Amino acid sequence: MIDWLIVWGVTQAAGSVVRSVMQDLATEGAKDYGKEFFKNSLGKLLRLPEKDVQKEAYGKALKEFLEIFQQQLEMADIDDDKLEIYKKPLKIFIKDEIVKPILGDAFDINCQLLDTFTLAKSWHRLNLPQLPSEFNWEKVGKFYLRKTREIIESSEKLKAIFLVEIKIKDSENIQEIVGLKTDYDLDRYAEGLKSEYGNLKLECLDTTTYEQIKLWRMFVPQNVKRCKQFIPQLYEFPKEVVQELLDRGEINQAELELQLLEEKRREYWNEQLYPVFDIVNEIEHTKIVFLGDPGAGKSSLLQYLALNWAEKEPSDRTSFPIPLLIELRIYARDKDENKCDNFLDFFHQGNLFFHLNKLALESQLKKGQAIALFDGLDEVFDPKLREKIVTDIKRFSIDYPEVKIILTSRWLGYKAEEFINAEFEHFMLQDLDQTQINDFIQRWHDLAFQNRDDKTLKQQRLQKAIKESKAIRELAGNPLLLTMMAILNRTQELPRDRPKLYEKASEVLLHQWDFETKEGLIDPELKKYLYNIDLRDKKDILRLVANAMQAGEKGLAANLIYKEELESILTNYLEETGINKRDASDMTDLIIKQLRYRNFILCSLGGNAFSFVHRTFLEYFCACEFYERFKKRGLEGGITYEELETDVFMKNCLDNSWKEVLCLLMGMLSAEFPKEISEKLINYLIDQKEMDRKFTALFLAADCFAELRNPSTHHQLNQRLLNQLEKLYYEEDESKIWYPFKDKIKDNIVNSLSRNWPSDSQVWNTLQTMAQSEVNWSIQKQIVEKLVQVAQLYPKVILKIQELATNRNSAAIYSLAKHYRDHPQTLAIIQQLAHHGSSAAIYSLAEHYRDHAQTLAIIQQQAHHGSSAALYSLAEHYRDHAQTLAIIQQQADQGNNQAIKELAIYYRDHP
Repeated sequence: MIDWLIVWGVTQAAGSVVRSVMQDLATEGAKDYGKEFFKNSLGKLLRLPEKDVQKEAYGKALKEFLEIFQQQLEMADIDDDKLEIYKKPLKIFIKDEIVKPILGDAFDINCQLLDTFTLAKSWHRLNLPQLPSEFNWEKVGKFYLRKTREIIESSEKLKAIFLVEIKIKDSENIQEIVGLKTDYDLDRYAEGLKSEYGNLKLECLDTTTYEQIKLWRMFVPQNVKRCKQFIPQLYEFPKEVVQELLDRGEINQAELELQLLEEKRREYWNEQLYPVFDIVNEIEHTKIVFLGDPGAGKSSLLQYLALNWAEKEPSDRTSFPIPLLIELRIYARDKDENKCDNFLDFFHQGNLFFHLNKLALESQLKKGQAIALFDGLDEVFDPKLREKIVTDIKRFSIDYPEVKIILTSRWLGYKAEEFINAEFEHFMLQDLDQTQINDFIQRWHDLAFQNRDDKTLKQQRLQKAIKESKAIRELAGNPLLLTMMAILNRTQELPRDRPKLYEKASEVLLHQWDFETKEGLIDPELKKYLYNIDLRDKKDILRLVANAMQAGEKGLAANLIYKEELESILTNYLEETGINKRDASDMTDLIIKQLRYRNFILCSLGGNAFSFVHRTFLEYFCACEFYERFKKRGLEGGITYEELETDVFMKNCLDNSWKEVLCLLMGMLSAEFPKEISEKLINYLIDQKEMDRKFTALFLAADCFAELRNPSTHHQLNQRLLNQLEKLYYEEDESKIWYPFKDKIKDNIVNSLSRNWPSDSQVWNTLQTMAQSEVNWSIQKQIVEKLVQVAQLYPKVILKIQELATNRNSAAIYSLAKHYRDHPQTLAIIQQLAHHGSSAAIYSLAEHYRDHAQTLAIIQQQAHHGSSAALYSLAEHYRDHAQTLAIIQQQADQGNNQAIKELAIYYRDHP
């Protein structure tokens, strides 16, 4: 018999692990060499070489693999004694039915990349000893593939077979096999991801100098809601704007079945909240779209997912799919310039920070060992080009069905229908909740204040501002705006009122004005004139833009201005201020680009239309315009108090799109003018008696009151508003004109009280009384939920919820069990109520305290007394318990309808 150790090149100089494993193979005569090893490579060829040639290739390949494996261990400082523990595991590993054909794949001429992903998973699957963190499966695969090519090259018979195969390949594949410049180095790709996306992009927000903050460590995962075909924001547009969007092809008619609007809206708001990573990591979710507002964290989510892979140790990284992060605006530009035809071309030679060989990448994609992250479909503004990219994404999902796909887009301009038909699931990113905001603040100060003594003070100051200011609390849910607040908080106390906060936030955005282009600096002469535009000029320009939007045919709700009008505003301003001494078109075009790309204030809606990126700034600058005009009262361009009252507040109080503008304007007036002006305006709103505006004006008055600079100094107005809202809640409508809307009015009253007076103990008592007296279950539940939200800020309110529960208020009982399950008093309260037969308490025990020692006994006791809630809970939660069936049968024999029902549902097959 041939001495296979000699043929395979195994000598006494071979490593201890290599020699031990190979000796076992030689003793067995490599008897199983051809069964699985070559089935995907030489097994596919028509002209197979002789058996001994195969056996020789098999042994040499395994010897090379084992040597590379041992080298990786030695590089991790594993000494000879410790190497001994890997001998037996390696024998198990190379004989595994899944591992063998992967190692044999190296003899397939189409193999550009070994499946190290499955090799790494197989090592774990076989429960083999943990490998050191420095162990790199990717390098093992790369070096092993290189060695097998040398084995083929050194064998005349194997080389002849491969040459035949090569000749039948097309020219593109021949080029790849011979050796294309583009490599497939995943270690360098990981470093590229960390370099490109590792730090928070704060250059457009923060002008101070401090250590870069790592996105990897700052990212706070949000919650999402399934949104199916319903995009809630779409219905905030007026009909004329909707028609315009339809005409431009930004939305389709299927999204506007208005008769289904309320049903769809209700369905969306009732959707369950999911942590975003639960959706990302769930195997069944293979094609996902995340929608959201500007600044909502869509790009940060995808960048974090890519960094999550890149930051892992090389040995661990191999066990996870490769994240392919594609910024669609860059892909669209390359595609439009014919630099790439598809996503594989893009990674191979596109405008990227690092390239990956497309044939090697395709091999990974076919095995499902990648996750495709398509970021920013909304940033492709050309509708025709966007359609091509949509087609590319759908084709990619068909070509590589095993690859998870995640797409992000702003909701405006997104067409759901095509992706729904392609079986993509849709989720809407939600604002950060209080816990997530606190998490962000903690991380921010840990990173940005590492070596500063004032870290704790600054952190407490920001948390206090969010807790005590309704304005700041509402903005903090948006990750971009929360980041702005954190930056502002480093150098100054955050303003309590929203107008000042918006002013500071807009200044942060507008500060960057360096007029650079990708190609370099602009014409120095033109740049000199543009630097004459200071912060005040920028604010004035945006006030004029906001004013033009609200004065336009489609009104403020549109958040829409066309390029021609925008250019006209800029041209007139530059000429009136004397700044423009050059060609106006050059300057206006550059200013628009700066407002879009550098300052993150304006964005394109496609075509010739523009809008404010975040509606908040539209509303702020619109309010500024009216404030400035009121300051000029009596002068040209000014407005009087009477005009402010009738032409601004009363004219627009029924238009929901004006609500924020009017509230912000009230805050500005309160901060700068005598309090009599603000009180007079709010009383004017309260005094409205016309049926079509009575309720809306009152709720607007309450919201405006919350914007006052020092609301606590307006004692009489405060009490009048509270009295009016409480009176309206209990008021009976004898005319029955507005009675059908009573529930909606009550909803608005409850929302107004909890939103505008969260710290007022009188309001806590009012809400508690309303919840106790309310007979409508859905409203009762809403009131208690509002108390729960207030309790997050003011823990004392928990006492109000406990008192309600003690008085057998069902909504309060459910809320205690759901939100305060681990509170020291909750279980005792619910157990006592259950002992006294409260159905809500029994249900809560079964659902939230199922395994508690006393729960089953309490429910059984109540079931013996005939409690329907107890009988249901036994059948639902304790169906297989030894006594459950007997108790239900006993109650059924006594004619208990609930027991009969449970028998029919849960025990219909029982003898």
